[in-house]
Amino acid sequence: MVHEHLYHPRFSSILTLHEIDSTNNYASKLIAEGMAVHGHAVFAHIQTAGKGQRGKDWHSQKNESILMSTIIKPTAFKVQDQFLLIAITALAVRKVFDKYANSDTQIKWPNDIYCLGRKAAGILIENNFTGHQWNWAVIGTGININQKEFNTSVNRAVSLKQITGKEWDTLVLADEIREEIVKSIDHYSSGSANSIMDEYNRWLFKKNEIVTFNKEDEQFSATVLKATRMGELVVSGITEEKLQFGEVSWVL
Repeated sequence: MVHEHLYHPRFSSILTLHEIDSTNNYASKLIAEGMAVHGHAVFAHIQTAGKGQRGKDWHSQKNESILMSTIIKPTAFKVQDQFLLIAITALAVRKVFDKYANSDTQIKWPNDIYCLGRKAAGILIENNFTGHQWNWAVIGTGININQKEFNTSVNRAVSLKQITGKEWDTLVLADEIREEIVKSIDHYSSGSANSIMDEYNRWLFKKNEIVTFNKEDEQFSATVLKATRMGELVVSGITEEKLQFGEVSWVL
């Protein structure tokens, strides 16, 4: 349910809503109704049923987080390039967050942003396909900005305010992040895939460290090596192995 649409001339590429269930749902509705514009975004001050990976919810109070979904027309991407879109988005969010945090900001495979060892942001991309045609992508971003503290159920989280001691304008930062995401996607070409993955792996969380994972209710430890273009995480335990997202979870 949308309670109020707030118009900000300065942010003409962002549809700003006071309260909504999910910005991803709203962006998907715009696509379905033929009203979507590449590079535009839906931003909410309050989100009541936000989506996270693996079915988790993302809730926030007003002006605490960036709750935004950016609409993308992935014309330069092939269907098999879905992880490259995740990587490009993660790099864009990491770049802007670290610009202000000026701290150890990394990408936790596949699509979380961690700063100082704690979760600062999450990304959820939902795609619209017709057969093998990739029509649209909705890039949902939830970024911790002004929280002073977190619910005890939120494990290992951190906000930009906790890091810097400053209060931030969430809409201003959201527009900067939207611009960085769109610019990075618009500059993509198939020849840049390797450099994108090199950059992603440069900032890979826990790279060359031993990490514990959970798989089918059993835990195992392995050294994190790199992520592949197809979205696998290469780890080394007794043997080298490629992990698929969805079949394992981190134990931190």
